[in-house]
Amino acid sequence: MGEVCHGAKRRPGGPSLSSKEAQGAQSAARSPGEPGAWRGNARQRPQLGVFRFGSASLTQKGERGSTVVLGAIGIAVLLVTLTGAANVVVDEYAKGALRTAVDEAAQAGASAAGPDAVAACLQESAAVRANLLRGPFGADVTVACQVVGGLMVATATGSLPSLLPVVPRASVSVTGVSVMQEAPAQ
Repeated sequence: MGEVCHGAKRRPGGPSLSSKEAQGAQSAARSPGEPGAWRGNARQRPQLGVFRFGSASLTQKGERGSTVVLGAIGIAVLLVTLTGAANVVVDEYAKGALRTAVDEAAQAGASAAGPDAVAACLQESAAVRANLLRGPFGADVTVACQVVGGLMVATATGSLPSLLPVVPRASVSVTGVSVMQEAPAQ
């Protein structure tokens, strides 16, 4: 009565099913766990909860949790990469701050002229570093000021700490130069 049996429809008043067709219809109506159910091609059998890639099944005992492990490894690699990128950004900021410190220190020392030029240079570099590089980023950097000919030279050397122990420390060396101003004649 309008039932489907192996692709053929049974029409009212039409030919009845053969015994083999009737048996196939009964086995198709059985649940998958009953004996004799799902006869025929294995590709027609529904396999709920089992995913197959090629010939291996993901429900094998040795592969349980492998997705979690791969996900955890992926997240760890992503975090290390992002922290490394953040470390590069912080290092570039610190180098820019040191560049500003030595430039301003050289200008302050050059404008002071005389015996206080080096002291003014060091004082200005300490003030700029305190404003721009707080915490551990300016701790391992030293600034030296000296008068060379008619120039005030301020040099910052040292290393910048990394955010991860695996990432090496960045060494830095920045120099700022300014022409010494002569005292006005009186």
